Amino acid sequence: MTLSNIILVLNLQKTNLTLVLLLSFTVFFFAFLIFGLFASIIGYKFNGKIALAIPLTIISPLIIGGSIVSSQSTSSANNLAFYLNTKRLLQPAGNEANVETFYLNNNQDNFYILPNGYDEPTFSQKQTEYLRTAYNFAKNSSTEW
Repeated sequence: MTLSNIILVLNLQKTNLTLVLLLSFTVFFFAFLIFGLFASIIGYKFNGKIALAIPLTIISPLIIGGSIVSSQSTSSANNLAFYLNTKRLLQPAGNEANVETFYLNNNQDNFYILPNGYDEPTFSQKQTEYLRTAYNFAKNSSTEW
């Protein structure tokens, strides 16, 4: 874990992500110290087997709860893509917003949304309202829990 974090820190260019990775070192270190301290105190006072079981019983509900929340939530980008790709066959583009969407695989999370038709330079009022509504529904999809 530590070696992979060091490799990531050395290879990353973004300051914020490097800061997060450096802070993760301290979080893991202090979590290790706190659980180790509890286990050693319990092992010293009572029994070694109990000292090994208590940290596992503390961390197990956290792992299970995190897995459940992670499996039930979706990212904002995926949720927005769901709304933009809603089928409607009566529209020329085949989707409800009547827009053309695409994504470039260039390590940047950008959606490109164009109005349908070569002679349409801007979105109509209806399309703009639909895009705003879809974005407002999708932006908090990861924090609904």
